[in-house]
Amino acid sequence: MDSNFTAEVETLILTAGHDVAKLHGPIIFDVSREGDAFTQMNGQLKMMGAGDMVMRDAQGLCCSIIYGQDNRSPITAATTHVLYVAYVPAGVPRETVEAQLSKMEQNVRLFSPRAVLERCELIST
Repeated sequence: MDSNFTAEVETLILTAGHDVAKLHGPIIFDVSREGDAFTQMNGQLKMMGAGDMVMRDAQGLCCSIIYGQDNRSPITAATTHVLYVAYVPAGVPRETVEAQLSKMEQNVRLFSPRAVLERCELIST
């Protein structure tokens, strides 16, 4: 769980880690709309304004770059399948993002050397 935070400190790329088993349906990267809401990790309902980078699944918002992650999909000790998502605004060099992803993988392998990387993809809009 701390592998992404440790890498964030080095690269300054914000990254969220989700337990894939707790996500539902298609995952969509989107922009928040006025009236969007989600429950943050601290249990507080957060009403969103328009214009934030977000990730949604079939049950709603999973993560916001401004307000953080939801309380239903965080990584726990029981998690066996993880989705890491790095939210990167326009203008950040691709090499910086690749460094973040590489550093996260290295950090995961420190405590789970047999971890399997299923897919690593940069999606641009």
